[in-house]
Amino acid sequence: ANTFLAAWGFGMGQSMVDYEMVEMARVVFWKATRKHSALMLPHDVIVSDPKRKKKPQIASYQEIPHHSAIFDIGPKALAHYIEQINNSKTIIWNGPMGLYEDPRFKKGTDALLQAMSEKEGALTIIGGGDTLTSIHSKKYADKISHISTGGGAMLEFMEKGTLPGIEVLEDK
Repeated sequence: ANTFLAAWGFGMGQSMVDYEMVEMARVVFWKATRKHSALMLPHDVIVSDPKRKKKPQIASYQEIPHHSAIFDIGPKALAHYIEQINNSKTIIWNGPMGLYEDPRFKKGTDALLQAMSEKEGALTIIGGGDTLTSIHSKKYADKISHISTGGGAMLEFMEKGTLPGIEVLEDK
């Protein structure tokens, strides 16, 4: 989300941002708007100093302190995402919400995983190695419709309907 927020022009403090992808994020926003699709970005976030020594605090995505970095989604964002999950028939998730390896920053990831696993009647798709690593309970994994280890490949397949490896096999 940091790169998308930076594409909107918001200051990200010391947060990780892929500045080479900011223009692509703007294109994705534009395409989503044209298709009347929603890109959900966090209303609020959990921040700390870049080395994570200070106590985490909640901040608006519009007011990230210059000396801070984003490490998880905040409670308003989490509530909004869970509401969207509960009202959706198809849910696609690629990438953890926060730095899930640190117990202070895994609440967003854990809560969304639980909400997805409890959502009955929905197609739920999770992709990406980091997202899979965050699934620490088999009870969650068994309730997800599809899990892909390749997050980027999963997104490319969804966009194009094929992958280079599949095309080679189809040509033979």
